[in-house]
Amino acid sequence: DTAALAAKPAPTERPRAIFTPATATPKSLLPKIGKMTTLGKDSSVGIVISSKSTSSAKTAARELQTYLEKITGLKISTTRTVPKNKPDFLFIVGDTTARLLNLNLPKKFKSEEIYIKNDGKICLLAGNKRNGTINAVYTLLDHLGARWFAPGKYGEFVPRKKRVEIPVGEWHYQPFFRMR
Repeated sequence: DTAALAAKPAPTERPRAIFTPATATPKSLLPKIGKMTTLGKDSSVGIVISSKSTSSAKTAARELQTYLEKITGLKISTTRTVPKNKPDFLFIVGDTTARLLNLNLPKKFKSEEIYIKNDGKICLLAGNKRNGTINAVYTLLDHLGARWFAPGKYGEFVPRKKRVEIPVGEWHYQPFFRMR
């Protein structure tokens, strides 16, 4: 009966989920004003990740390298130790790497906690063993304008910039819930 079909309301579309690795991090975590480290076309940049780091921290270092190269166009090297010819700016990824280099770090991280510290020459990205380090990396990349709306290259937005600015300072953040 066509009258019965016409009387049925049309099904409503479900909202689609948005995939963003750092969705639980407040936008105000990294400030847009104040003292900044500027990386541009003439900058030499390196990433240090220990061979003893967790697989999550190693993934975080790869993600940082991939997206920083996409954003800046710079060629960024990844090493297991601080290179003798130290670059202009160095990213230290993971608490294991930081502890092996004797950098000051909180003794223990809480669940999902992230830690970002930039002194102007070295930026430390760390967090709890499970996901903290990778969430610290995604928080920094989010600050630089990268966004992920769906898995895969068609679901990401990565801006191209001649220079990027990373705030100088120290930030801790733990989400209000246990897992994200």
